[in-house]
Amino acid sequence: MANPRGGSRQPELFPLSTCPTITVDPNHRLAVLERTIDWTELEDRAQQIRSMKLKNAAGSPPHLRVLNGAMVLGAGRCMSYREAEDQIQ
Repeated sequence: MANPRGGSRQPELFPLSTCPTITVDPNHRLAVLERTIDWTELEDRAQQIRSMKLKNAAGSPPHLRVLNGAMVLGAGRCMSYREAEDQIQ
């Protein structure tokens, strides 16, 4: 029997869910912060700063929206970069 998603013939160990299983209180401080920040503007500014410092276009481009989120999370909780990375994982 062929896998509908292609790839391996092994059955899925953890089927993907299409509905969220974790609910977040809309008044949670991170949910409020997420609605408050203009993420597109923040990403544009990060891209401008990156382009000024970039020497060449080698390598894959970073996921600036995710990195910005990590920076906001770390700054809001006074975390180091490593601690923010651990929290995101």
